[in-house]
Amino acid sequence: MEHEKLLERNVNNENIKKAVACTIMCALLITCTLGANAVSDDGSGETQADFSTGLYMTSTPIEVVDINKPVDGHDTLDELGKVTYKKTVIIDGKKNLLSYTFDDPSEALANVKEKDKDVLEKMSDKFGLDELTADNWQDYKDVLDQHAAGVLFDNKTDYDDTIMPQRDQLYAFFGSI
Repeated sequence: MEHEKLLERNVNNENIKKAVACTIMCALLITCTLGANAVSDDGSGETQADFSTGLYMTSTPIEVVDINKPVDGHDTLDELGKVTYKKTVIIDGKKNLLSYTFDDPSEALANVKEKDKDVLEKMSDKFGLDELTADNWQDYKDVLDQHAAGVLFDNKTDYDDTIMPQRDQLYAFFGSI
């Protein structure tokens, strides 16, 4: 049941990430063309923009392609599980990778609970959070977003040597599920 909820949340998060990424890319494309005049539809195949409606058109269709490309060199996440780019968006022939995600979110969750247990326990105790699950990970992320790690911990040595690497790994984890 927990695995199914994690997968469902992962799919929902992937869809949100895709929508946000596409929106940002479209906004950037529109912004880049603001200095140019809109091109009439003369069959030349040039990029066109209708600034009155906010529409942006390309000479070729925008494609979303499955790629399953491994993410290389992300040591922080590699410790938790295999991470891949699942899709890319092709706009005017240029590939734009979408956000990467864990191939096995349940395994990644189990690994983060083991590897980052010190910071998770302190967060749970200080903010009354239940044990990290596929259902409540957003609560933990919200705490990290709202509170500097220094607020959570008393001992500077723990903060520097133990907590900071775990906190950094949690940030990366929450951004990839």
